[in-house]
Amino acid sequence: MENNILLNHILCSLGFETYMTGARLYRNHQSHNPGWSGWEHAIIIVTIPEDKTRYVVDVGYGGHGPRCPLPLPSSELQGTSSSGYVIHNIGTQDMRLQHNDLDAQMKRHWVYQIRNSPEQMWNDVYAFTEIEFTHKDFEVMNFLNFFTSKSPQCSLTTQLLVVKFLRSDDDKCDVVGKVVLDQAKLKEYRDGKHGLVKVCESESERIQVLRDFFGIVVEQEDKSFISTRSSLDTA
Repeated sequence: MENNILLNHILCSLGFETYMTGARLYRNHQSHNPGWSGWEHAIIIVTIPEDKTRYVVDVGYGGHGPRCPLPLPSSELQGTSSSGYVIHNIGTQDMRLQHNDLDAQMKRHWVYQIRNSPEQMWNDVYAFTEIEFTHKDFEVMNFLNFFTSKSPQCSLTTQLLVVKFLRSDDDKCDVVGKVVLDQAKLKEYRDGKHGLVKVCESESERIQVLRDFFGIVVEQEDKSFISTRSSLDTA
């Protein structure tokens, strides 16, 4: 959320017409709290003044987030179940927006979806409306949202997640995959496939992976600050 708030300030300072809105995350049946969450995320809606074209911008979601702005269809298309836009994301992954009901209580949200190949089904990632969220709204969200900031049941407070996007050798602007360190497991996603590269058996081994694969150097004096809840040595 904080990354998008910062980017929104930058875009405003550059003269773009922007505002932010809250987003609900979707968690599958394997999660501790499956289904749609409360307002745990935020995205930016940017309007181009010349033609009033609108885009969804999100740099705060992580590995499955959109790598480029997503066109947000006009209000005339909101009554349809699909916007019709399918955009290439990372590697063989596609992304799109649909305007659907989430359930009987949560009506008409824009739903950001991804699929890892044309043969696979679309997966819900998060959903949002077009209601503007102000700075005061985000202050309340951060104050009340104990789950994402404090709860031991939330992965954000207990697990390490690092993502690095991979670029092609001949085109530095083309993202072809990603490397993900999810707690102890190092995985690589490329060409629509993913594989397990390594499983870290200790905290020192994970620190070495951070250095070798992500360029993140954890100095000796900083190792003592690793929380006992997330350390592999106490697992």
